[in-house]
Amino acid sequence: MNRLALIKMVHAGVRRLGWDDATYRAWMKLHSTQSSCALCNDAELSYLVDLLRDLGALDPSPHAPPPA
Repeated sequence: MNRLALIKMVHAGVRRLGWDDATYRAWMKLHSTQSSCALCNDAELSYLVDLLRDLGALDPSPHAPPPA
């Protein structure tokens, strides 16, 4: 997935969770090396998207196997 799509997904997940900016940045810093999506590398962005999926803020990946 391209970088812009990953950033959009992180922002969409944060909106769905209703987090304010301070909560969003603290969560980012906890789970990556940065407090801004623009500063994250692609691997970090992908990991953040996976975490947001696990929290139910994003739809499951269409490429993920169905739950057992």
